[in-house]
Amino acid sequence: YLLGGPGSGKTSLAYYYWLCRAKVRPPAAAAGNFITVNLTAESTDDKAAMKSLICGHVAGSFPGAQSREGALSFAGAGVCFLDESHGVSGVVMQILMEVLDSNQFLAWGATKKRQLDCAVVFASNRSWETLRKLINFDEHSRLGATVVDVSNLAAREEDLIAVLSSALADAAKRFTTWSAPLG
Repeated sequence: YLLGGPGSGKTSLAYYYWLCRAKVRPPAAAAGNFITVNLTAESTDDKAAMKSLICGHVAGSFPGAQSREGALSFAGAGVCFLDESHGVSGVVMQILMEVLDSNQFLAWGATKKRQLDCAVVFASNRSWETLRKLINFDEHSRLGATVVDVSNLAAREEDLIAVLSSALADAAKRFTTWSAPLG
């Protein structure tokens, strides 16, 4: 569970975790994908829609449905990054608890569960203290074993320098009439 303000680098940290995870897998194993889902933006009370988004659905599961891979299956052996998870409740929490309790998921309309192979990383811009007041603590305590507080970028001078350096180098490549300042 990554906690930090907007722009603190939660997505970058989750992506770095995906890169590290891919390095330790055997060469013959697939590295998997890095998939992001903004749970607050995508969340709806329609269980079929949320199950389809997270777990996928099979052809014929509803009228006119073709099969669709959900975020968990598309991530494969990679990382499924669930951003803005402070909005998780109701239907979404039911689906996640089903997945995380059994380490398996069932696509909408399927008859056989699939093994969860990806790492699931949650993120929120709320503090842990705030989350404890907003959520069902029992459910959220089962979401993950580790809570990482990501401090704002302004408080991490060495990271800010690296970000600015990278942005300036990128600008120097793209703009022919501009040159990066020295130093």
